[in-house]
Amino acid sequence: MEVVGNEYYGSEKFKSDLQVADCVIFHSMNLSNWQKLQVLSRIPVKMPIIWRGWGFDYYGILQANGLRLLLPETSLLIKRSSILERFFVRQLPRKLLNAIFLKTAAPVIANKLIARIDYFSCCVPGDYDALKRALPNFKAQFLPLNYYSVEDIFLKGDGLQDLTGEDILLGNSATPANNHIEVMRALGKLGLQGRKVIVPLSYGNMKYQERIIQAGKDLLGESFIPLADYMPLPEYNRFVSSCGILIMNHIRQQAMGNISAALLRGGKVFLRTENPIYGYYTRLGVKLFPFSDNITIASLDAPLNREDIRTNKAIMSKIWSRSQGIENVKAIMRLEK
Repeated sequence: MEVVGNEYYGSEKFKSDLQVADCVIFHSMNLSNWQKLQVLSRIPVKMPIIWRGWGFDYYGILQANGLRLLLPETSLLIKRSSILERFFVRQLPRKLLNAIFLKTAAPVIANKLIARIDYFSCCVPGDYDALKRALPNFKAQFLPLNYYSVEDIFLKGDGLQDLTGEDILLGNSATPANNHIEVMRALGKLGLQGRKVIVPLSYGNMKYQERIIQAGKDLLGESFIPLADYMPLPEYNRFVSSCGILIMNHIRQQAMGNISAALLRGGKVFLRTENPIYGYYTRLGVKLFPFSDNITIASLDAPLNREDIRTNKAIMSKIWSRSQGIENVKAIMRLEK
């Protein structure tokens, strides 16, 4: 594997690499307009193009078509704390300079590139369906392509046990899409009696991290345990072993790794029903629980039965196995335009 910079698409190396390639896979489509032009002009028409979406590269498209990712209190928190202020101030000159281009040439370039995509992959088919509705020129076929597996990511660490404790894992990052504050306010009303609420905040927006840490202390007191520093994956998996309950309050697809790892380890997982992961997994037969601001201590603590745990583990082991990931790659190698 060779890591390349942004200049790669306009280089002679990109041109020579295309001469020996069977297809092109974009691991995210986070390209500048100049890079999009290079892609359109250089990749042969008959060469298959695969877009493996990460979320950050296409949720802006879905938001522009009306998708709301933030709940009311999280939206208010962002406005009050000016979390986005520095971004807009710093970007304003460039935004003004690009305004005419963005309204004229940029949409044309983007539409041509979208029409050129032959295959699309993401964590859940629901996002693919949403993109098809949002983009009339998007004619790509859906193609599964896994980045992680049970053996290499979800159960990485020595002697990992099932998640049987009473502690709660909340969210996956310091990003507003987690809608942390709504969950913390709901949990703060329940009287957790010494239970921990572990909140991973090691990456994302550091100003948002500061506000969530303060809100967590105010709403949850000693129960609030923020993880502000990065942990190696095996250490992280061990650290959260006391969390028999996982709450992800995203409206968008996010935290697939944390959710799947919890299900593999017998955890009880709460998701918003709007989250496309909820629909995807429940259709597969996974036992999930809907989260709402009116959650009760009884619904939080009602245990999963053994059959549900076995079913969840079996489904996760099948769709996220290393062997399934290899089969998905082999399918790509057999593709034709």
